[in-house]
Amino acid sequence: MDIHRSSIKDFVMPKVKSVIVIDYYEGIQGMLASRGDFPYDDFLANPRMRTQTEIVWATDVFSSRPSLLCDIKGELKDRYSYALKERINAIEAIIESLKTEDGGVALSELLSKAISYIDERSVYCGDGNIVVVNWGLIPRRPDLDSGSIYRSGKFVGNWGNFQPVPQVLEKPNIKEEPRGNEPEVNVEPVISVPPVSAPSPVTEEIPVVEHEIPVESAPKETVQPVSPQIVTPPPIVQADKVEIPKPTEKKEEEKKENPEKPEASIQDKENYDNKDTGKNAKNTKKEDEYNWKSFFSGLWQGLKFFFRKIWWVLLLLLLLFAVLFFCKGCQGPISQINPFYNPLPENPRILPIESGAVGMSADGMTQIATDRLNIMLEKENDNTMLEWAKAFKKEYSGENYEIFYYNEEFYNLQIKVPSAEREQIKKEIKQKLSGFSFDVFDETVFNTEAVSFNDPELSNEAHAWYLNAIEAIDAWNLTLGDPDVIVAVVDNGFDTTHPEFQGKIIRPFNVLTQNANLRPILTKDGEDAHGTHVAATAVGNCNNGQGLMGIAPKCKLMPVQVGNDNPEGCMSNQAIIEGVLYAINQGADVVNVSLGMYTSDTVKEMSEGQQLNYISSSMKQEELMWAKIFEKAKQRNCIIVLAAGNDNVISGIDPKKRSNESIRVSAVNTEQTKAKFSNYGVYPNLNRIYSTISAPGVEIFSAAPHGKYTNMQGTSMAAPIVTGAVALMKSIDRNITLEQAVKFMQETGKNVGSSIGPMLNLKKTVMRANG
Repeated sequence: MDIHRSSIKDFVMPKVKSVIVIDYYEGIQGMLASRGDFPYDDFLANPRMRTQTEIVWATDVFSSRPSLLCDIKGELKDRYSYALKERINAIEAIIESLKTEDGGVALSELLSKAISYIDERSVYCGDGNIVVVNWGLIPRRPDLDSGSIYRSGKFVGNWGNFQPVPQVLEKPNIKEEPRGNEPEVNVEPVISVPPVSAPSPVTEEIPVVEHEIPVESAPKETVQPVSPQIVTPPPIVQADKVEIPKPTEKKEEEKKENPEKPEASIQDKENYDNKDTGKNAKNTKKEDEYNWKSFFSGLWQGLKFFFRKIWWVLLLLLLLFAVLFFCKGCQGPISQINPFYNPLPENPRILPIESGAVGMSADGMTQIATDRLNIMLEKENDNTMLEWAKAFKKEYSGENYEIFYYNEEFYNLQIKVPSAEREQIKKEIKQKLSGFSFDVFDETVFNTEAVSFNDPELSNEAHAWYLNAIEAIDAWNLTLGDPDVIVAVVDNGFDTTHPEFQGKIIRPFNVLTQNANLRPILTKDGEDAHGTHVAATAVGNCNNGQGLMGIAPKCKLMPVQVGNDNPEGCMSNQAIIEGVLYAINQGADVVNVSLGMYTSDTVKEMSEGQQLNYISSSMKQEELMWAKIFEKAKQRNCIIVLAAGNDNVISGIDPKKRSNESIRVSAVNTEQTKAKFSNYGVYPNLNRIYSTISAPGVEIFSAAPHGKYTNMQGTSMAAPIVTGAVALMKSIDRNITLEQAVKFMQETGKNVGSSIGPMLNLKKTVMRANG
């Protein structure tokens, strides 16, 4: 039966050899079953299903719905708690044993991570059995210590002291019969204690007994049968036998210093002692109060004397701490002794792509930034990121090694390193910082995905061919878009002064400069029109007497710039991620990302089968990072639209285009068939879809910088057409989800081939959304 569901966002998922610990479930079960010293079946629940959002835990050991350990009370809880401790101790013994066996070190590490954290809210009990869920995971909760049982190889609190609890078999049988002048008392032993030398598993439900025995009274080793004994009462101490101590010298001094408060004489105390018990108790209370006052009075005098003597030392210490605090970001030998040292930047920023800092990855498959590395850190506690940063600067103390960016939401960092040392650092850093669990990977470089050209002689009919192909004019009869719907475009740069954007820009942002200064970037070919063209295609103004109108002309535009001036017009993966996160957090309803990863000739020459295998095994860290971003977007009901790419390969080669939690757009030509350059990928038999929908992507006429217009082509132009369609659907119903939007477009679209998604029909899609 399924007994528990866990939300993945609430946990860190440790790995062993790049594989999540819970994925070793069958291997761990087999190993434990093969050990004669672990006779407990199904102690660890089966993570039978893991999606991108949750884990479903199951077990077959319960005949009815079990209870959580934290919900069980009284003696029954103590019994299950002791049984749980037995199982943990048994696994710990196996771990220690494995460390001494040939090839057992790796297994011991795996088993240690499997039980690295257990709490009462993850332990199910019933039918005499105990099953643990959420094993192999570490909670992200701020109340991490609440309910903890076992953490990082140690029991928490009093859990390490649990002892077997005696079981009361029946009520005591006491009967009195007269024997002469004295009654005869028959006392039968009623307590039986399970031996602790040979622990055994709980095999059946233990009944709740009528008489509870406190845990504190349980024997710590063995309990012998209790035989009846006659208890002799203690002798009564007479009050007149008590000796009153003489006053100390300190009291004599106090008496001299405070003549107005003379101390009571010994004779007076004796007189008090001879009074009744109630008066004695009252007198004792008063005397205790006086002694405590005397103690604190003397303490205050001592403290004043102490401060008078060493005030200058305290002042020096205060100045020293002030200097250390203000130098908390300083590098050098002092950083190793500075308790306030913090190498994390106060204002984390994305590094722009520098000229000459773009190269190929070690396998020759992708373009990367050669002057930086990405770190994805597993959070152990709230200080994990700071401790990792300190350890990094201890190993790499030079000014050429810096942390420029970090994100506490996803627990990733970006470090700048010398280009010549990047590969060496990538290989050695995990060994040098072995006390932390993290992944290190390259910073992928992306390019704009348009193949652009100018053709000013095109007629107006040619300019508008793609609008006619998707029946846009009929769709606009239903809606031109709602001004409350925000379309974010994450791209290299924008000319925000263009007439197509007048009156519609909201919350613009430049990721690299951390302000609202946006402009087209400069490349070796001059000023780039990509971002301006994409944005106008999605939401360009209507009825302004210039150019063409966008697909959703009444919706707002949130331009987010992630590019800077460089010869190739490259942008970093981290900058794109930061731009998408900004758009999500600022309330965008739909986000367009028409940016694609460089594809090497080696990948282009692969067969489809080889490409699918490459997708299954490569760049998994970036794929996981984008999965987290898509999950965050889904929580905000924000839909992300991605251009599939222009290399005529499977779209999933790019790790951000592998998730069904986004819309991947392929391009069609004027004949409404797949454009020869467009990426693709529809494999329903394999349950792998890399092309969600398609749209026109050839000879697309739209805005260019400085009030101009131009034709461009590529999936970059197809994506904003779909983005505009999503904006129109959101204008009809703001609550439309990703799944609904995809369903409406696919069911009303036109089949243009088996390798890409159906071509958008805007009219039918909007009508379907309108009911």
